[in-house]
Amino acid sequence: MSARDPILFFDASRPEIAAGVLADGRWLSLERAEGDAIALVPALAKRALVAAGMTAPSQAAGYAFCEGPGSLLSLRLAAMCLNAWLALPGNAGKTVFSFRSVEVAAALLALEEPGAAFLMATAVRRGTYYVCDQKGEGGALTSAEELAASPVPVHILAQRRAGKDAEPGMPCAPDLARLPRLFASRPELFREKTQAEVFAPILSEYKLWVGARHRAPEKEQAERPSYN
Repeated sequence: MSARDPILFFDASRPEIAAGVLADGRWLSLERAEGDAIALVPALAKRALVAAGMTAPSQAAGYAFCEGPGSLLSLRLAAMCLNAWLALPGNAGKTVFSFRSVEVAAALLALEEPGAAFLMATAVRRGTYYVCDQKGEGGALTSAEELAASPVPVHILAQRRAGKDAEPGMPCAPDLARLPRLFASRPELFREKTQAEVFAPILSEYKLWVGARHRAPEKEQAERPSYN
């Protein structure tokens, strides 16, 4: 695969889902829309392929996929779609360039503001953020309080569902027009894989359902009137 080969790109981590084809350091097509990922990911990918003069995902030399952080449901639907394409004849062995939303957003903003120090963050759970610096490095979890006390500006990458609490920074929307340049100049931000996998900085916790949790205390049950 060379830098001139077409790469099918899509990002379902944010409210605006994007799909496009990039090659030779530029976009051949780029489609964006807001809505349900399960409908938009294949539809936008098809529109992007047609606009780039292609008819099927198998005509792409590889894929660039946002693994997160972001809306887990949308990311999983996008990963499911990509892995289905990879299972089709003609796609065996194609490379998936997996990238993280916050790291790439920080690196894109740094192209617009060279030399500026800042933090890029996105919420991964109420009160907890995944954050990196202006170079797209140092990805780690931190609290809203720590971000609010940051000595450098903080930019917040929007999620699919915005919380009611005020964010500890300025809203940010990455300039995807610059992504082909970033893809060529910062290859370390794009990890080569053989399938799409979702990145979740915090794993969900599940508790076994136990009926006793939903029963009233014995004393309260005894005081309830009987209708027998």
